[in-house]
Amino acid sequence: AYIRIKDDSWALAVECCLRNLLSIWLCDNVQDRNILDSILRKYNIHAMGYIISKFSESRYDITLFEPPSEYLTVARVITIADDNVFNVLIDQTQMESILLIGSDSLARKLMAQNPPKNVYKGFTKNGDEVFAKLNNQVYRFYANHRHQKSIILTSTEIANTRTLNDQIAKAEDELRNNKTSLTKAQKNRQKIEADMTNEMQQSNQELQCLKVDDVRRRSLQKRLDAARFEGGVDGQVMNLISSLDQYRREKEELIQSEKILQQQLTKSRQLLHDTEMMRAEKARKIEENESELKKKEADLEECNSEVDKMNDCENEHQQKLSKLETHINDLKQEVKILNEKLTKMKKEVNESDTDIPLDFASLPDTAEAEEQCKKLERRICAAQE
Repeated sequence: AYIRIKDDSWALAVECCLRNLLSIWLCDNVQDRNILDSILRKYNIHAMGYIISKFSESRYDITLFEPPSEYLTVARVITIADDNVFNVLIDQTQMESILLIGSDSLARKLMAQNPPKNVYKGFTKNGDEVFAKLNNQVYRFYANHRHQKSIILTSTEIANTRTLNDQIAKAEDELRNNKTSLTKAQKNRQKIEADMTNEMQQSNQELQCLKVDDVRRRSLQKRLDAARFEGGVDGQVMNLISSLDQYRREKEELIQSEKILQQQLTKSRQLLHDTEMMRAEKARKIEENESELKKKEADLEECNSEVDKMNDCENEHQQKLSKLETHINDLKQEVKILNEKLTKMKKEVNESDTDIPLDFASLPDTAEAEEQCKKLERRICAAQE
């Protein structure tokens, strides 16, 4: 997770350069290393190795030790997220001075004749390792026959995990934005509902006043009609008529106010309906995002499980490879011993007196000797495979 490669075409070369360091643990001190070791043992996790290096808050300045900018190095083709990981890789590999070369022929020509400044070795895209010809170092070229493809840096599961992490982060951002929008919509709805409640209360009060005025108007109208019928229209009746006209005007004003309030109420109801629709849409999007987030998390769990399986498989293959290499070394040692015995026997034969007849009885049977040779050849071939 700390190391990412900028160009996947160099993954095999970079992995061949950093292979022994990609699976180790980095600790600040011995005490931390002991604590980590106890945790790993508790959960039956096999540690590939440890490096103890005092942690620092800044990374090394490697500009003075790099080749010219036109050459690609291991340090220039990877991105390292942690300063301490960067510093340890510099200390352990001097990757700022390790070239990445496109082909075997170019690597041989460049490193054998005129290696660039500050370069001591390089890797090709096929994983071949080449050492530059320097004053204190001879030119060497080692072809890569063991690792034919990158296992760690370009793992499909790791790439999928990174994609899923990006998608999950994006979904979480959308979810937070939708929740914020929903909160704003809910506050707006509460405000509209409060305004509508106040307007309804005010409208009801005005309607109540209108009803009271209407009752008073009817009462006055009856009194006026009675006074006119009796023919005793006086100053009091004129006052009643004036009051009646005033009440009529107030009634018209109240009716107009009621119409305005009804229009405002209709608009408020429409705004409330639109707000409810927006809230429902936001809630639906939040539910979809939560469902998608759960799906991405499940995919991430599956990818992590696949990565763990691949790591276990790699560890198992590494152990088998170590056993085979040990077996090959044992067989080579046996062959060396047999060759020494054969050389010694030839020397003894050459030094022996030719007049003394050879003791053929002490020699092993020809068929038996051939059978032993064939067995040794088969064991050597099997170990090499």
